[in-house]
Amino acid sequence: MKTKFSIEKGRISLLVDHGKNADAEKQVLAAMTLYEGTRCWTIIDIRLDKAPVADPWSGSGSGEDFFSELKPKSPAEAEDAKAMLNEYEERPDGTLMWCTYNSIVRGELAINGYTPVSPYGLKRYIHHNKSGGMDKLREIKAFWNNHQGTIVEGAISNPHGQPSVTEVWMALACKALLAKHGL
Repeated sequence: MKTKFSIEKGRISLLVDHGKNADAEKQVLAAMTLYEGTRCWTIIDIRLDKAPVADPWSGSGSGEDFFSELKPKSPAEAEDAKAMLNEYEERPDGTLMWCTYNSIVRGELAINGYTPVSPYGLKRYIHHNKSGGMDKLREIKAFWNNHQGTIVEGAISNPHGQPSVTEVWMALACKALLAKHGL
């Protein structure tokens, strides 16, 4: 697959190169975005998604992937939720917080000693410096340039991937519903 970089202020995207076809929809395979006023970048790599899709927005990530939170209704529900997560933080009120790393390339907590603000101080290892981030984008570009299959076939294992709050909530709701009906 032929790819190209698109460089804008605060963002570098890896796109499917459609050549001179001006009507083709932009397909973002990966993107590196700068936290304004910092030297911290985040990288989205659609290969880390369960079912990769490349579209104009696929390099942006989802808010609940960067920050998911759930306040369990009971100690049993808290244990069930924790069992679904590999890495989370718990607030004093019992609320669980985590980063899903869905499509997010794991990086560092801080870059050059600076840690961008995150909701409730959640420690998210999502930051990269520019040169390291560009190295990662070039590695992703090399993968796609050598890839002969479809975009969805480009999925790779995400060792840091976790369910989103929506997925956790749905699993808990289904378990409660089954228990309510004796199943």
